[in-house]
Amino acid sequence: MPVSSRGQERHAASPVRGLSDLTRIAAADPGLWSDVLQPNATAVAGVLRNLNEDLLVLLAALDDLSTSSPRSKAQSMKRVVDLLDRGVAGLKEISQPATRRCPAPDAGAGGS
Repeated sequence: MPVSSRGQERHAASPVRGLSDLTRIAAADPGLWSDVLQPNATAVAGVLRNLNEDLLVLLAALDDLSTSSPRSKAQSMKRVVDLLDRGVAGLKEISQPATRRCPAPDAGAGGS
């Protein structure tokens, strides 16, 4: 899908440009993923394990919402809301400029 020049300017200025680039790779030749995943296998596997755990919690909560007592439904809805809150917080974290996520280098480091 073509992106307008305005959209390209927005992405070029975006602090998550790398994520945007990665999603474009996902839509490209699947063979490119071997170059991305191989050196990052441990980190990607960890993220996928955490995602899997969250999805299992979400599935259980949704099952409870469809079949449980009102009290159990309230607890299940809390689990759903907690997961959604974590997702929003994670999105905010990756949307921050890198300079806000990473501490500034120590001005005194490197010797004088």
